[in-house]
Amino acid sequence: MEEDLNEDGRRLLELVKDISKLSVDELVGKARLGDLSFEAAEPMIRRILAIISELRELPLALLPENTIRNLLSLVKQANERLSNIKSFSAAQAENPGQARQGMIKTLRDTHEGLFNSLAPSIAYLRTSPDLLRAIEARASEASQLVSEHAKAVEGRLSGTQKEAEEILTSLRRTAADVGVSQHAVHFLNQATEHRKAANLWLAATLTLGAFGLAGAVVLLYLTYTGKTDYTTASGVQLAIAKLLAFSLLYFIAIICAKNYGAHRHNYVVNKHRQNALSTFEAFVKATADVATRDAVLLRSTEAIFAPLASGYGHPDAESPPTPQILEIIRGGLGKST
Repeated sequence: MEEDLNEDGRRLLELVKDISKLSVDELVGKARLGDLSFEAAEPMIRRILAIISELRELPLALLPENTIRNLLSLVKQANERLSNIKSFSAAQAENPGQARQGMIKTLRDTHEGLFNSLAPSIAYLRTSPDLLRAIEARASEASQLVSEHAKAVEGRLSGTQKEAEEILTSLRRTAADVGVSQHAVHFLNQATEHRKAANLWLAATLTLGAFGLAGAVVLLYLTYTGKTDYTTASGVQLAIAKLLAFSLLYFIAIICAKNYGAHRHNYVVNKHRQNALSTFEAFVKATADVATRDAVLLRSTEAIFAPLASGYGHPDAESPPTPQILEIIRGGLGKST
């Protein structure tokens, strides 16, 4: 209804908008003035700003011209006194305290004049049919916007819920598949440890074999080029010493060779398990058939729990019975299908 206002009404509305932008903290000036601030008048300043700001939303065009002119004069006066407070400085007066008290008294008079003049007009305008119709129209428009927005949100939520359920199902399936393949790193670490240990035992076995071969060559050389007039007793003693030395060397070499075989066996087994679990996800994604997925899961489980032949173990230990857990898994998969 701003377009229905006369010149004074438009000036009044513009002035009301400017006053509404004033900050209470800036007018009080606690940080700027310290003890000379207008903190004691803060409630009054808030009431003045509140009663003037009420005019912004009211249909001022319904008031008589003289009333608008009087309101404009009062609001101008209030704006001038608020501006004086905003620009107040202790250096501007000989007695700053007395000047401050005078300005606070002026604020009281301003508030009283505004209240006596504005209160009847505000009360009348708030109950005017035009304002009530405007408020009702705004409420109806807001309600319609809310309803349209709610319907749009409901439609999006319905589609989003279906999408979310599909994504959740996919994520659960993927998490289960990837969860299996992620455990391959444990077997990779074990395989790496056993490979390093096997290499050390292999080096020890080869070293002992080299020492044994070198010792045998040296002894043969000494036998044919050295002293030949051995007595029976000295010959027996020398033979026993050689036998003990070579027996000890042979025993240690056998232990090293067995340890090498054991670590090599564990390396092959864990490497096979790591390969099986690493390729599990690829095989599962390659088919949508439930029976095929179950078969892949069963074989992957066998790779983890079933003892495997590596070629480094004893023949009797290379073909152990199937663990009971595999029978349980087979039975579970059979019931699920």
